[in-house]
Amino acid sequence: DNLIEGFIKFIDHFEGRYEGNICGECLEYWKTIKEHYKGV
Repeated sequence: DNLIEGFIKFIDHFEGRYEGNICGECLEYWKTIKEHYKGV
């Protein structure tokens, strides 16, 4: 699904850009969402 792929790309970009600045809990939240959609 293109929407899911786009979402995963967004999360990957989000992680790459903000990993050094974002709280660990927030980053884990996004990673959990990404893994959920990758597993669909």
